[in-house]
This record gives sequence, C-alpha cells and structure tokens, in this order.
Amino acid sequence: FFPDLKNIHLTKDVGMIPYILQRNHHYESYIISYNNEDYPYLKTETPGLHILFIRRKFINFRELLLKYFPYLERNVYLKEFIIFLDSVDIFLKNRREIDVLQLYHFGFQSLLVGLLYRFFGKKNGILYLKLDLDSNSPYKTGISNKKHAKIKIQTFLMKLISYDLISIETKTLYTFLRDHNVLFQKFKNNLYYIPNGIDVLDKKYASDIEFNNKENIILHIGRLGSYQKGTEIILNSFANIAEKNPKWKLVLIGKMEDAFQGYFNQYLAEHAEIQNSIEYLGYLESRDSVLDYYRKSKILGFPSRHESFGLVLLEAGIFGMVVLGSDIPSTREITNNGELGYLCPINNIDCFESKLDFLLSNTYKNEIQSFQMKKFIMDNYDWNEICNDLNTTIQSKIN
Repeated sequence: FFPDLKNIHLTKDVGMIPYILQRNHHYESYIISYNNEDYPYLKTETPGLHILFIRRKFINFRELLLKYFPYLERNVYLKEFIIFLDSVDIFLKNRREIDVLQLYHFGFQSLLVGLLYRFFGKKNGILYLKLDLDSNSPYKTGISNKKHAKIKIQTFLMKLISYDLISIETKTLYTFLRDHNVLFQKFKNNLYYIPNGIDVLDKKYASDIEFNNKENIILHIGRLGSYQKGTEIILNSFANIAEKNPKWKLVLIGKMEDAFQGYFNQYLAEHAEIQNSIEYLGYLESRDSVLDYYRKSKILGFPSRHESFGLVLLEAGIFGMVVLGSDIPSTREITNNGELGYLCPINNIDCFESKLDFLLSNTYKNEIQSFQMKKFIMDNYDWNEICNDLNTTIQSKIN
C-alpha cells in the first residue's frame, strides 16, 4: 500500500520487494496506489508487477476544502484520513485475496489501514509494517515517559492491529528501537532488521570498468538543494580544492529545488574560474543514463544530513565508486563503519574538503576500496538474499 507511487519508486524498495518476491518466490504482487503518472518501469524494471489503482473520490473533496480553509494543507491527519477513505472499497473488494499486506511508515495512515485489514481481511493474513525510518526521526530519540498519552494510544492501537512483522533498515536504529524506544520495545519480538538492497542479478549492474579507467568525476545525486541532501556542502568543498585539481569535475544530477536556484547561480558567479569544472544535468528521465554516470564516475559526494537508508550509496558502490559521506547510520553501515569509504560529521565542510582533497590524490587506495566496496554490497545488500529471508519469515508467520 503506497498511495503516492511514482515511476522512480519502482526501482526502490517499494517496487523491488514485491517484484523480487514475485520473480523468485512466485508471489502475485500488486502495489495499491493512486494513478499519479505513467509507469514505464513496470515493463523495463519490474515486469510482472501490477498496480491496483485507487479511485479519487474523497481526495477531490480535500482540494475543495483547501480552497476555503488553506491552513488545512498542513494537516497531515486530514490528508491521510481522506486517502484511507478513498482506499476502503479497494480493500473490501480484495480483502479475501490479500495474504500479505505491506504498509510503509509508522503513522496515522498505516494504523487506519492496518485496522481495516485486521478486521475485514483474511483471518491468517500477514500485516507487514516497513518503517523506512529516517535517521533524525523522533522515533530515534523516542518519548521517555511511558505514561505519555500518545504512547498509550499508540500501544493500544499496535496491540489491536497486531503487526506480524515490523522491519527497520539499519542495524543502528534496529538496536535502538529494540532496546530503548518505549513504544517499539513492547513489540520487539516482531521487530526485524531488513535492509534495502540492490538486484545483483540485474545485468545493468554488471561492469568490467576498472577504477583507474573511470573518469575523474565526483558525482552528487538527489533532490539538489534540499536541506536533507546538503548540496551546498559538496559545492563549497569542491570550490576550495578545484583549482589545484583541474582534471576533476563535479557532476550534479537531480531536480533542483526552486529556492536553491538563486544560491546556485550566485555560487557559479562567485567561482567563475571553476565553472567549466561543474556540470549540472538536472533530472535524467532515462535510468540507463543515471547508471552510466555511476559506471564512469569515481567518487560519490553524499553529504546528507539525514536519510532512512540511501539507495544511491548501493548503486554507486556496486559500480565501484568510493563514497565520501556524512556519518549517519546508513552511510556508516554501507561503508562498513567507514573502512570502505570516508565519513565526516554532519555539516562539517572542513572535513569534507580535506577528505575530498585526499581522495583526489590517492588513486591506489581508492582502487582497493572500489573493489572492496563492490564485494561488500554484493555480500550484504543483495535483494535476492534479503527477499529470501523475508519470504522465510513470512511463511513462518503464516504457518
């Protein structure tokens, strides 16, 4: 159940988990969503995966409300409740056919849909809640007071819904939720560490390019200029070392936030001497074009201030790129505690600058890390192995 499905989500965990379960374990897999755009990846990336489209009935009523009460735009509960109302008929129509229902994020919507499925779905149906928990989420710090009213209500609803399987993507947050979070430690017997992955069987990820034969490219990819991605950190770090490394260039891929465009233009004006070393490509429609840049680039600049996981890290690593990233749980774990990459404290431009400078002049060490990073990802983040374990857990819950 993922109402906001976009085409790009099909190549992420939202699409890959049901697709791999369908391909490898003969599930009949569907994503329940609004029809938000065209989905060409259904044919090219996840063949055989289906979408059940939610009809827009009550969501239009919300748009009408917003015309007269614009302050309701910020009311998440209203939006999620209306999405739930739109979804009721599709669940009631298919309630006897859904053996496993996967929900995303712990929130009002997943509680409502969980209740609906638990009361009207299959008696032995499996409810799977994938937390997709961000590293700066309030659930990391938790609410220390067990008698807090919000905790009491959440605990009551969680017991009523009785999720069979709750998963978290990083070991760091898994340990925290299991041992310290006052809500989730109550359900720790159903809490599992299930990371995101990459389909190593996909021929798109095969690459025989040696590290030294790659181009001198530092790649930064994501929602450029968003606070989360920290684009300005990699820009300023590169500006301070670019002149003494004229053979290197910084390539930016992704849609740029409107509010950041002015900053970027001013940055280019202030650093006119290195403008030719910075290439902004915008959002690339073709997935093959994006993978081609992973294939030929040497370094990934990943200064994110927070992430739930960061699939970019896996895609870069499988092509042997060396990671320079913020020291957040996902980056730390994917680089094997920094052994296979370089980590800096969040927001520390000085650290990013010095380590980037070091990276550009230490080809031999980079070559070794490139090989080790690729092997580490194949050994630990293979969607096929991850879904094998997930299928085993689901079958055990059904039995």
